[in-house]
Amino acid sequence: MTERRYGRLESLCMQPDCPVCMGRYACILIQPCSNPLGRNAENIEYAVELLRSALDLIPAGDMDEHAHLGNLGNALRLRFEVSGDVEDINCAIELLRRSVALVPDSHPGKPSCLCLLSSALRKRFESLSNMEDIEDAVQAVCRSVDSAANTRRPDMLELATELGRVLGIYMKCSGYGGNHQDGIQILSRVADLVPEE
Repeated sequence: MTERRYGRLESLCMQPDCPVCMGRYACILIQPCSNPLGRNAENIEYAVELLRSALDLIPAGDMDEHAHLGNLGNALRLRFEVSGDVEDINCAIELLRRSVALVPDSHPGKPSCLCLLSSALRKRFESLSNMEDIEDAVQAVCRSVDSAANTRRPDMLELATELGRVLGIYMKCSGYGGNHQDGIQILSRVADLVPEE
C-alpha cells in the first residue's frame, strides 16, 4: 500500500524535464514527516540524483539557481549523515556557500540558506574536528539571525535551535573562558523573534 501511494505521489509531482518539479519531489523525499516511507538512504540517494538532474537543466544565472544549489547541498549533507562519506559533506558545503553567495541579503530565503550552511559546517566539524568549521558555522548562523531580525519568520525556531547547537559546541571546544554574555544576548535576541503560537 505504501509503495503504491509513493508511486502515485511521484506521478503527481514529476513532469519530465521540469527542474522545479524535480526539486519539489526530491525535497518531499528527504522530509521524514511528509514522506510516507520516511527518510532513508534510498530516498536520499534518489533525491540527490533528481536534484543533480534539476541543476543540470537550469540555465546559468537562473533566478532559482540558489534554491537548487541549496536543496542539493542539503541532500548531500543528509547523505553524509547516513554514509559518513566526507566527499559528500565537502561538496554540500561548497554548494551551500555558492547558494548563499547568489542570494541577496534582502532576499527572504537568505536566513534559511545561511542556516543550512551552518548545519553542514557543524556536521563536518563533528566528524573531522576542524575548529575553522565551527567558527564558520557560528558566523553563518549569526548572519542568518541578523538577516532574519527584521521579520517575524516561521522558521525562527529552527534558526534558534541551530544557533544554540553551534554556540554550545563552539564554547565547549574553544575553551571560551569568559562570561557567556555574547551567546546569551544572541540567543535572547532570537527568542524575541520566534513567533508566539
